[in-house]
Amino acid sequence: MVSTHVVRSPLETAKLTEDTLEALLVLRDALKGEGVVASDRRWKKSLRLLQAAAFLSGEEQTSPEALTTLVDVLWRHPCDQPRVARVVGRLVNPVAFQASEVLEAARETVSRAQALKARHRRAYLAQAARALVELRAQIEMLVRLSESASRRAQSIVEEAISELNELHAVLTRDVHAAQGLKLLR
Repeated sequence: MVSTHVVRSPLETAKLTEDTLEALLVLRDALKGEGVVASDRRWKKSLRLLQAAAFLSGEEQTSPEALTTLVDVLWRHPCDQPRVARVVGRLVNPVAFQASEVLEAARETVSRAQALKARHRRAYLAQAARALVELRAQIEMLVRLSESASRRAQSIVEEAISELNELHAVLTRDVHAAQGLKLLR
């Protein structure tokens, strides 16, 4: 008698949940809207990748949060990867995504001010003053955002707040130094 026992891959033990499939469909539509189109074959393979991610994490089923593992597989051209990452981040963890966006904007604001430092003292001081006000507002906004964040997102928001505080402190020291003042501790 021949055994008809089917050998299943350990990856198949992680169940694909309805939530994950729904999130995947939303992601597919959102990426299409961004002009990033993956083949049906790639989407099918993504299901296996989600199962693998769940299995390797010791989970019995997939979750929508695991869609972050698809950031590096759903683009065809390297220039599409940042768009895929942005869409996935926005869908999977909107609070963490917003914190990352705020942090990136703050870095750019400080960078613009620092670029003026050596050449135009007055313009630098004016830009730096605006940047300091902006940084304070961004920190306050992230503090409010962290109150409604999941535990995973909260750590990302807290890291962003920490970096914004550091940017604020560095810029404050630089402004004081540009004015010939010493910062009191």
